Amino acid sequence: MRDIWIYSESAAVATQMIACAGKISQTGKLRVFISSEDGTHSIVRAGVDEVTVFRSADGRAESCVEALSALAQTERPLAILFESSCSGKEIAARCAAILGTGLVTDALDIRNNEGIIETDRMVYGGLAIATEALSSPSLITLAASLYTPAAALGAADASLRIQEADGGSAINIVDRLPIERASVDLTKADKIVCVGRGVGKKDDLNLIYEMAAALGAEVSCTRAINEYQWFPPESYIGISGFKVRPSLYIAIGVSGQIQHLSGIRDSKTVVAVNNSESAPIFASADYGIVGDLYDFVPCMITALRKN
Repeated sequence: MRDIWIYSESAAVATQMIACAGKISQTGKLRVFISSEDGTHSIVRAGVDEVTVFRSADGRAESCVEALSALAQTERPLAILFESSCSGKEIAARCAAILGTGLVTDALDIRNNEGIIETDRMVYGGLAIATEALSSPSLITLAASLYTPAAALGAADASLRIQEADGGSAINIVDRLPIERASVDLTKADKIVCVGRGVGKKDDLNLIYEMAAALGAEVSCTRAINEYQWFPPESYIGISGFKVRPSLYIAIGVSGQIQHLSGIRDSKTVVAVNNSESAPIFASADYGIVGDLYDFVPCMITALRKN
């Protein structure tokens, strides 16, 4: 089979992955597997051929591993794309073990080269991009935030089916508690102001927050600042943090090491402020300002308030 499959835990993420799958789907069908019935109407209207909802008694997404693997063994799709979440990576790894095939995690790009799936991903801490050709079925996890959600195409043409998926897990779920986050989801932010070690002390963050408020932006940090615990964990951007794609990204006092740049590579406009003209961040910035952030930020706040 030359079908492309997608597994996701939510409809919102699935519609983003559909946009990616459309790049590699040529002659086969596009099929979506999801662990929740919420929002499935947006998937069936996004140009896919079939949507399967895995329903399990324990509510664990991982319960679908055996069912998904069994279907893949029978139908042999060309590729299965998974969401690059903690759960998605676990499911992908377990499916790869059952199917006896390889797995590429955190792919940045994916393409179909005459029936062979190829992926690009960062290696050596973001210093290089590795291109890999995969055997079939190709299992890949990718960050959905890299893609614009697939648009609704009108009438709902895809078929929707429910499949029971109880993997016989020995885990007994006693209770569920939602994760309490202290900040917004940066992967959805349109404007971001990021601070690095150029900010001398925690009290100076008041200036940054003031500028961000005037700009209508969210505030984030580099890993170096994250180590000071000035921000909640979900504020860190970089290769082992969040990867973002805002329309405007302002780096204040950020040196621009490759590990950080890997997290902002899809930003539309990057503005960098640093007092060192040799800072690596300038090589990736659309606009660079060599100067003291303590001079720049107050001027920026004044200018924004005038507008």
